[in-house]
Amino acid sequence: MTPDPVKTLDKTKILDKKWFLKGETGHTHYFYPNGKYHDNGGTWKWLGDEKSDSMEVYQYAGSIRFVLYFEYCTDTELSTSWGKSAFGYTLYKDHE
Repeated sequence: MTPDPVKTLDKTKILDKKWFLKGETGHTHYFYPNGKYHDNGGTWKWLGDEKSDSMEVYQYAGSIRFVLYFEYCTDTELSTSWGKSAFGYTLYKDHE
């Protein structure tokens, strides 16, 4: 049996893709390469240097800032945590 490949954070795979949460209608995240978040005036940017695993996100213009922490991102999966929460990471897929 072949083991699963190691899941790492490939930031290039986060962008230009709809990310869906299981059981939800519609996508939860969409990160445009130009720093736009969704289609409602939101923005995103990496915090820290190029090795950063955290992103500042405003869901829409004038909204409260939140921080997403990334565990990993593959071609089909994205694992994030909203802030340093005790609930751990949430898994998103590239399809409903």
